Amino acid sequence: MKYFIWFIFLFSGFVFSCNQKKQSNENTGHSSSIESALPAITFLEKEFEFGDIQQGDIVKHVFKFKNTGSTYLKIQSVSASCGCTTPQWPKEAIAPQAEGEIYVEFNSQGKMGMQTKTISITANTDPAMTQLTIKVNVLTKK
Repeated sequence: MKYFIWFIFLFSGFVFSCNQKKQSNENTGHSSSIESALPAITFLEKEFEFGDIQQGDIVKHVFKFKNTGSTYLKIQSVSASCGCTTPQWPKEAIAPQAEGEIYVEFNSQGKMGMQTKTISITANTDPAMTQLTIKVNVLTKK
């Protein structure tokens, strides 16, 4: 019984000390070394409005970003919510503090009215997915 009480005492001390360490990290705002080692993608803008265009027009926009993290940024994929929107992105890794661009082209053929399309970027960041949005009002040709 005496050993059991000692075990409980030591175990509770261990749990208490682990909890204190966790609270200390939360209070100081420090993250774990794994989190701080991740790259971070920061865009100048995450949404762009083209305004009014004529049906059949093709419009283009460049979303500029910076790797604000401390390790290399690698974009695994970029996909659009519609086949009418075509993204292009850098295939090579982006160094810390370096800049890059996501090029987006929207083809309004067969579209009418207000259009909102999303571009989803999957990268080695936290969170792993970032979304961009384009908006355009497609006017029918007269």
